This record gives sequence, C-alpha cells and structure tokens, in this order.
Amino acid sequence: MSRFKCVFCVALLLGGFLSSGCESIVYAKDSQQTKSSNEEGIEQSKKLVSNLCHDALEIISTKNITVEEAEKRFKPLLENNFDLSSICKYIFGVQFKNLTEEQKKKCLKGFSRVLIKAYVKTFLAYKASKIDINVVRVKLGARKDRYIVMSVIKIPGKEDIRLNWSVYYIDKRYLVFDVIVDGVSLSKIQKTLMAERLKANGSKNKQNALDRVVDEIDSGNFKLSENNES
Repeated sequence: MSRFKCVFCVALLLGGFLSSGCESIVYAKDSQQTKSSNEEGIEQSKKLVSNLCHDALEIISTKNITVEEAEKRFKPLLENNFDLSSICKYIFGVQFKNLTEEQKKKCLKGFSRVLIKAYVKTFLAYKASKIDINVVRVKLGARKDRYIVMSVIKIPGKEDIRLNWSVYYIDKRYLVFDVIVDGVSLSKIQKTLMAERLKANGSKNKQNALDRVVDEIDSGNFKLSENNES
C-alpha cells in the first residue's frame, strides 16, 4: 500500500451600527468579538479532529472486528464529521448543477459508501501497528469561519506524515471539508479524477457521461482512483 493512499484513507474553515461619538469603542468591541469567535473556532476545530482520530483508532483496535462491523461503525463517524454535501458539489464542479435532485441524493450516498470502504480497508491494514495521530496546532484559514488543523501521523518504522484538516463552520456545525497530505489537497485530486472520468465516459454527450458516472457511484462501482480497489 502506497504512502499517499495510506494517508488518504487514515484518513473533509466574522457588523453593527456606528455612531460618530462612540466609533472607536464599537470597533474595539467588534475586535474583541472577532477574537473570541476565532478562539472558539480554533478550539472547536481542534476538538473535532482530535475526537475523529480517537474514534477511528478505537474502532480498528476492537478485537476480532470484521470488515462489515468496522464499516458499520465508520458510517456515522464519516457522516457526522465530514461536509459530504459540499465535498460532492466541489468534486463534480460545474457539472453538479446538471444533476437532478434524485441524482444528487444517489451521489451523496454513493460517495459515503466509497469513502467508508477506503478508510476501513487502510485502517485495518495497520491494525497490528500502533498508529498515533497528534494534533500539533490550529490556524485560521484564508476565509471566514475556516480553520486548518495541523496534525502528524506516526506509524512505527515509517516516516512521519503531515496531515492538515480543512475545517469549515457551516450550518452552526464544524465539519471537515478537505484533508491535505504533505501539502497535497485530496479534494483537488478527486476533482481532477472526476473531470477525467466524465471525459472518458463521453466527450460528445456530457449529460450521458454524467448519467453513467452517477450510475457507477450508485451501484458501488465508482472508485476514488484507478488504483483504488473496491
């Protein structure tokens, strides 16, 4: 199993009325509120990633756990901590608007199944090893309500891996949108793979190509990459 594929599966960031007489006071208040909001976001993002890693490692450490049971326990872990809707929309790009509501539902369910299988397969491959995922620090993202949680994966006998989590605050929840492995965005890679898959399925009729990809996702035949076995 390659280093990149392993890490991938171990593996998704601030107004008021001003009056001339108290303008400086209001600015100071807004600055304090922004600082407080940032501090809370940093703490909540760190907590999200720490809990996610802890729960994932706890699942694979269960004695004699089967693949089926591991996948069952990973399902809520993924669905409750990753912004699957935004990830799916981003990966499809401009073609997302051409999906029917029914197709969008199929894609969300299908991507969830694909990711669960990928995570479980790789985690169980390292079941006998002692994997440590340590959160190093958290910083503000480039845009409002986005945070980067920086962590390090330690696997005995292997080089440490830098794993950064892009966390968004959306719909009053903190969710993982992207995972950056040694500086490489997994969401961007999947977006590129999706574009290639759509092109391969039909360059002349884009809608037919889109329909075929949706069918692959819905049937469970869609793969994250050419090297990702089902």
